[in-house]
Amino acid sequence: MQTFLILLLFLPVLVCSARNAENPAGKFRAVADYRVIRTDFVQTRHLAELDMKVVFTGEMICEKNGRLRWQVKSPVRSITVISGNLLKHYDGETGKLSVIRQDRFPWLEMLEKCMGDWISGDPARLARRFEISAKDARTLRLLPKEPALKEIFIAAEIRADARFSAIESISIEERSGDRLEIRFQNIRKNPVLPESIWELPNR
Repeated sequence: MQTFLILLLFLPVLVCSARNAENPAGKFRAVADYRVIRTDFVQTRHLAELDMKVVFTGEMICEKNGRLRWQVKSPVRSITVISGNLLKHYDGETGKLSVIRQDRFPWLEMLEKCMGDWISGDPARLARRFEISAKDARTLRLLPKEPALKEIFIAAEIRADARFSAIESISIEERSGDRLEIRFQNIRKNPVLPESIWELPNR
């Protein structure tokens, strides 16, 4: 379970230094203009020690400063919802529902906040936890400031789409030598969603 959560939440970060007259991070402010994002994803974990990669596909729903729903559809089935101080995980293969309080696992809350930062693309929000630099015109490289984050990963990169309407990918260099990449597809901003989307099966 813990391995799955780390794999799930190691998903990305942002910040920027003004090397030119125009601050590259400033373009990312437009990305933060949303209430909720719904998007498909392809998550690829590159395992350095085994020289192999593992690919998951699914769907993410992320509220700005709110709830996160992460549904894996292939190769296994699961749904994870983070809301308030609770994480709920439904294993579609076994039908088991698990509930974890974030105060029991401080790293869980920390990684949840990172994910919200990365998806938001908001430079001011990102600067609270990361040192920011521009890798290229659409990519920000983020170096963690907090010791707890430094223990987990070396750096993260977030890349905006061509219109700077949303984050299209997140890449994380982990301390273990592994690398995690998440690519978002069919991104929809502010869709109308039923409240039931946040409920999980319970059997």
